[in-house]
Amino acid sequence: MAIVMEYKTAAGVTIKINDAAYADKTEKEKQVLREELNKNISTLLLSKFKG
Repeated sequence: MAIVMEYKTAAGVTIKINDAAYADKTEKEKQVLREELNKNISTLLLSKFKG
């Protein structure tokens, strides 16, 4: 299992995505995973700025 992507937020949160999350997934399924990840990161960032 290898880390394929790593996000670090301004709040100090590190989110690591490993290749197991993408194993045996279609391109459409991978796109859905990326969209969900982006939505979650946006939520984290917005909560930081709301207080």
